[in-house]
Amino acid sequence: MYTSSKKLIPLIISLFASLTPVMVYALPSQEQFDQTMQELMSSSASHHHQPFIAQLTQWAKEGHEPSQVNLGQMYLQGDFVQKNLRLAYEWTNTAAARNNPKAQNNLGKMYLRGIGVKKDTLKAYELFGKAAQTGLSDANYNLGLMFEQGIGVEMSMPYAFSYYFRAVKTEAPQMFQQNMGRAKQGNPIAQNDLGYMYVIGFGTEKNSQQALYWFEQAAKQQLPEAMNNLGVLYDGFGEFIPKNFDPGYYKAIKHYRSSLTNGRSIENAAARVSLNHNLANQYFSQALKLGHPAAQFNMAKKLETGLGVSADQQQAVQLYQAAIVQGFTLAEYELARMYMNQNNETGRSKALPLFESAARKGDSRAMNYSALLSGKMIDIPGWFNPVHSSGPEEYQRWLKTQQRDQLIDEDYTEAGIQKLQQQAQKGNASAQYKLALFRIEGFKYLPQDFKEAENLLKAAAAQGNAHAIYKLGWLYSREYVFVPADTSDTSLFSSYKYAMPYFKAAADQGVPEALLELAMTYHNGMGVEMNPAMAVSYYRQAAQSGLPPAVRWINRFKESDRK
Repeated sequence: MYTSSKKLIPLIISLFASLTPVMVYALPSQEQFDQTMQELMSSSASHHHQPFIAQLTQWAKEGHEPSQVNLGQMYLQGDFVQKNLRLAYEWTNTAAARNNPKAQNNLGKMYLRGIGVKKDTLKAYELFGKAAQTGLSDANYNLGLMFEQGIGVEMSMPYAFSYYFRAVKTEAPQMFQQNMGRAKQGNPIAQNDLGYMYVIGFGTEKNSQQALYWFEQAAKQQLPEAMNNLGVLYDGFGEFIPKNFDPGYYKAIKHYRSSLTNGRSIENAAARVSLNHNLANQYFSQALKLGHPAAQFNMAKKLETGLGVSADQQQAVQLYQAAIVQGFTLAEYELARMYMNQNNETGRSKALPLFESAARKGDSRAMNYSALLSGKMIDIPGWFNPVHSSGPEEYQRWLKTQQRDQLIDEDYTEAGIQKLQQQAQKGNASAQYKLALFRIEGFKYLPQDFKEAENLLKAAAAQGNAHAIYKLGWLYSREYVFVPADTSDTSLFSSYKYAMPYFKAAADQGVPEALLELAMTYHNGMGVEMNPAMAVSYYRQAAQSGLPPAVRWINRFKESDRK
């Protein structure tokens, strides 16, 4: 009997256990989660944190992604809990595996820096790319940083600016409202930046009269940036300067918003402001007295081209040099271009160190010119050196391509340009293509004009010039000229979608740069669905021509496969 009762005990316990109610944790509402987070952040003593952390942990175990994301960050930073990189990775990876964009972005940063995991820039790039597809601002910004600094990817300023622009676009309305509030309180920096936002239509509709008003308010308080911007507004030409914008965002806007690009500012920013070069000169002079580098740069451009002033090349050089001393890197490139346009060895020898200096500060145009003038690619930490990746023979092929596209052997004299124009007027596709490149770059005898470049490229493309077809796609994808609006298309990369037929047509004729563009668009999902297999295929085709970025990507994929 005793033995039998001993055998019954486990059975009785199991029966009672089956009657014990099972605790079911429901996932929190957004309100419950927000309240828990608020109470956690407002709790002072560490022992007060414990119940909130326990609650978040339970929710995270039940699959609540916001809890997983926040716990991951807490363990990563050591906020409210003891720092634990293993738990930081586990919670972040759990949410990222469920395609949570914030978690993917956070995990990407861990891989990028090698925090809690082995450093893997390719993995970081892929995670940022997935998160960026959802429009997450921070992920787009991180991709911009990778491309600008050449971290784990081929340095590409156009791609960097593209991602920066997409990052900041979602934040524009909030930034506009913040500046409006401060501007109305008399803050001159906010007044200037508000005017800047009205000029470019950033967070609001373009309104040049409002821009004029707010620039004037800031200028009355002796803000040199505002004086410079009034000069640009009245000239319809030059570099607008904000005061308190993130550098990456400013670069993005400068390259991707039409009203900030030389030659397009007249059409857009000053459309309803009567051009007045005398007033512009007055405002530039006021800013020059305060030593503002942007005003020095803009006035140098005026003196170089004779816009609203008597041309004075010597004074232009002096002002470019003054801006360079203050760290205004655009001036290095422009002064180097002036020297190179002298079309002699003395000018080129003066241009080379300036191009190299600008290149080291992130100007990809200057990097190309420095390579062309010296015959070698300068080796910059974090930059891509094509000699290292593709060998001397492939590099020489690439160099010849760059010589064609950078017009290094062209006659830069006025007579030479006139001869090129005559050939273009007679329908010579090669001359039309070269003139378009001059118009894209901007030159003493041919000011920057993207619309004219588009027309020339169209004329050359109509005759089957493959490089012109590619360059049209390039213009459209970078939004240097406006593409027909498709109100049904709200995607972040609509301009790339418009450019795709041009890239494909040029790629069909074997243009390596077009093949690379297709590889990048499929790799990043820009205007198309992400397709790694298609991306690799196009990278391989581009790499066969020796195009260094494509070779670099193929090598990187091979390294990833070996891990």
